[in-house]
Amino acid sequence: MPKPEKLTTNFPINDYKFDAGNNYQEFNDFFYKKSKNFIEDDLSQIYFIKEISEKKVIGFFTICCARIQTPKAISLKEKMEYIPGLLIGHLVTDEKYRGKKIGEKLLINAISLGKEVSKIAGCRYIIVDAYTTNEAIKFYQHLKFNFLFSTKGKKIINKLENGEKPKEETTKMYFDLQQFELQE
Repeated sequence: MPKPEKLTTNFPINDYKFDAGNNYQEFNDFFYKKSKNFIEDDLSQIYFIKEISEKKVIGFFTICCARIQTPKAISLKEKMEYIPGLLIGHLVTDEKYRGKKIGEKLLINAISLGKEVSKIAGCRYIIVDAYTTNEAIKFYQHLKFNFLFSTKGKKIINKLENGEKPKEETTKMYFDLQQFELQE
């Protein structure tokens, strides 16, 4: 599988197919209608994996600077209210490629980028606004993400385990870059 590459404003985006599926139309709209504006305005960078032979984008993520409240589970030598990190704004695969670890590969690449950023600027965490579905929560937990607010996270998990839909559509989760060891 090819390595994710950075989307540029001169990439022929309309020549490539991408479909996140009917339930995720917002990602299709973002990719085709807004992604280049986000790059031009320095709001985020976008990385994607493509299938060249079929002119198909099989997944992408967006990443930008952010900060989070210091999680209680993390002890720091210096007390800080907020800690710098990188936010993954979108992480999505084409619906035909789901279940093939594309999302995992994209997320590991985003974490690697975060680790590189931490070498030149303060960057301790990768942050996501995870959808409050069993699939999304388990995906991030499998890759060592934690709930930013653990009590809220426990309530969400309890609701999901009881077959209930949490009232929050998303919840903040984080990955501590000091815990990252690249495994390729």
